[in-house]
Amino acid sequence: MNIMVAETAGFCFGVKRAVEMVYNLLSKGVKVCTLGSLIHNEYVVNKLKNAGVIVIEDIKDIPVGYTLVVRSHGVTKSCTDYMDKNSIPYVDATCPFVKKIHKTVESESFLGRKVLIAGDINHPEIMGIMGYCRGDCMVFKDHQELKKIAEKCKNFSVMDVSLVAQTTFDANEWIKCVNLTKNLFTNPIIYDTICNTTQLRQKESEKLSKISTCMVVIGGKNSSNTCKLYNICSKNCKTFWIETCKELDLDYLRNCECVGITAGASTPEEIIEEVEGAMVTDFESGNEENENFKELLEESFKGDYHGRRIKGTVVSVNPSEIYVDVGRKQSGIVPKSEFTNDPNAKLEELVKVGDELDLLVIRTDDQEGTITLSKLRVDADKHWDEIEESYKSGEILEGVVCKVVKSGILVAYKSFNVFIPASHVGGNRTIPFEEYLNKSVRFKIIEVDSRKRRIVGSIKEAKNEERGQELEKFWSDIEVGKVYKGIVRSIKSYGVFVDLGCIDGLVHVSELTWDRSKKPSDVVSVGQEIEVRVKSFDRDKGKVSLSYKKEDDNPWTVIKNKYPVGTVFETEIVNIVPFGAFARVVPGVDGLIHISQIADHRIESPGEVLSVGQKVRVKVREIDEENKRLSLTMKGIDNPQEEGLQSGEED
Repeated sequence: MNIMVAETAGFCFGVKRAVEMVYNLLSKGVKVCTLGSLIHNEYVVNKLKNAGVIVIEDIKDIPVGYTLVVRSHGVTKSCTDYMDKNSIPYVDATCPFVKKIHKTVESESFLGRKVLIAGDINHPEIMGIMGYCRGDCMVFKDHQELKKIAEKCKNFSVMDVSLVAQTTFDANEWIKCVNLTKNLFTNPIIYDTICNTTQLRQKESEKLSKISTCMVVIGGKNSSNTCKLYNICSKNCKTFWIETCKELDLDYLRNCECVGITAGASTPEEIIEEVEGAMVTDFESGNEENENFKELLEESFKGDYHGRRIKGTVVSVNPSEIYVDVGRKQSGIVPKSEFTNDPNAKLEELVKVGDELDLLVIRTDDQEGTITLSKLRVDADKHWDEIEESYKSGEILEGVVCKVVKSGILVAYKSFNVFIPASHVGGNRTIPFEEYLNKSVRFKIIEVDSRKRRIVGSIKEAKNEERGQELEKFWSDIEVGKVYKGIVRSIKSYGVFVDLGCIDGLVHVSELTWDRSKKPSDVVSVGQEIEVRVKSFDRDKGKVSLSYKKEDDNPWTVIKNKYPVGTVFETEIVNIVPFGAFARVVPGVDGLIHISQIADHRIESPGEVLSVGQKVRVKVREIDEENKRLSLTMKGIDNPQEEGLQSGEED
């Protein structure tokens, strides 16, 4: 018979840390009590009890002279606040991964988002997490319960929700919950908070159970993560759930060709060894691979891994970090800042579970049980040659502004932050650099320092070069009559300057509108996009004359179409001169009623008959478009029935 022990079996980092903290206090003579059982393992709890540890069920029952150890599952915020307020001595042994969930739900609920929690609502870890939610939260045990909860909420599809999970939640069920959340809600934020060790243990147990005749799962009967291991293994082979070796069914196991052993996060190494030893002794067979496992495991924790390059397999991704399996019990974490320097990037779109990454170890933390890794620093070596080539060629590059510093800005490009000095940012210097944050910019590299890996760029030089290219194309394509779209940059009394992209053109006031009575500011405003036509240009002087007038608005075109010779209409006298009176025909064109055309009898002065503002009926006598003259008459139209009103008459 072959016996195989899962590499991930036994104490997880959080449990091991909590137990060690208690024994450390006891060694110093401190009286210890815990709020509920420290971990979900009766064997360990009894050992602690024999060592003098008291278990209490209410925070108010702490005996005088005792120090409370907050167990790895954590407690509610109100509980911690109570201890602080009443100066109760306590040591916080909450698992760092659980604490991270506390911070996540607290900040997400503070922003008004509805928090969804995957887990067992009666589990102490979930109770603690719920205690950090500032608003309503919803707890569900599986994807089916999530669907029912969501459907009971009004307008659930447009709710702003954030999803987290109990650290020991079933990894396969979590995938179903994530997919359902994405389908149910419009814009969910998903945090994969299942403990990395938990996921690895579940995957390894599933794999081991598929090649074993039967499985032995060791752990407390009230342990959530052990229960999940039992359920996973039971789907693939005969599985026994035991707490100690006394519960082993050796009669059944003797007939098994291959037995797999795994254990929950609260199971101490000595029980696993005891179970394995009992089986080995009974069957008088050893397993060299299992003998070597412990040595290999201990070896994996030795040495300084800082600066080493290793490979890691992605096991989960959330908005702020990536968890990877690097073949050690500690959790490998790649913070977003060590994966990409693009502030707009979304990790979920850049990497997926199962991807293998080349990484650099930048920090190990035995207290936290984590290894911090960097992909960015590995990529930096690969990209440096490209940076130097871009510098030599003068290529224009594009990146995202990721930070504002005292003397300029930093632009994220590939694995590097390119420094753009203030003098090379360009543009309007009155605009604060903060407005560039998270925006894409184009730049040229103007300096590199391979020793310091320092890169200096210039947005200004890139703009000047691109403007020169655009200007060359502009002069080669321009022609009289060509229409451009531009932005009004400034307004003067004599006209308007229009930004055509690479050069400014002038629309003289006479070319702005047909109505000469209007000022430039009455026609357009700064920042307005307008369509202009080229009247003339001088490349040597860099000048372009434009026209904003529209031919359809040409008053002489309107007059020809609407007021042909013979048209009778009513109008208003706008000016009186010695030789006649001017009447408004269309905006920008007044017609002359000569003194001889005002009345059927001779008059000495137009003022004898007319006054400014008076309404009169006139008829078009002559249109001289070339000289821009329009002649009107009032004679012979007193009786409309005799003269007849032609089309175009206005009442």
